[in-house]
Amino acid sequence: MNDTSKARLALAGDGPLVVLTGAVMSAESGVPTFRDAQTGLWARHDPAALATPEAWDRDRDAVWAWYRWREHLVGSAEPNAGHLAIARAAGGRRVTVVTQNVDDLHERAGSSDVLHLHGSLFAHRCDTCETAIEVGPAPTVPVDRLAPPSCSRCGGRARPGVV
Repeated sequence: MNDTSKARLALAGDGPLVVLTGAVMSAESGVPTFRDAQTGLWARHDPAALATPEAWDRDRDAVWAWYRWREHLVGSAEPNAGHLAIARAAGGRRVTVVTQNVDDLHERAGSSDVLHLHGSLFAHRCDTCETAIEVGPAPTVPVDRLAPPSCSRCGGRARPGVV
């Protein structure tokens, strides 16, 4: 029995189910992965300049602009057949999705029990006091720099909710 057949059996069964997903799941929806040698984000961008605490401390406006651009890309993507199949499997049973992805495609497909191991692009929080911050829609074109909004509680800055 191949992996696809095993997955179909698991999704069609009954009883609780835990599904672990990663980059390939969202890549099918057109979300660029980080590590693909040809099309991955790190093939075009330096991760040390965008995805580390040091990068945030060094140049918040550049990091914030890049993550907001990623939000727009993900927001433009649609859940694919895999996301939808997992959501349908929860029809009469508990299905927990554990994902390494920072997108919201599982939720938009209809899954309600989703755990994000690396956080969420859409869960902004203050870089000082951790308060959740609403930031509004992402820009529709990439920009080099964008100042993160201030926290109304402490004056810190909104940051992406990812690790």
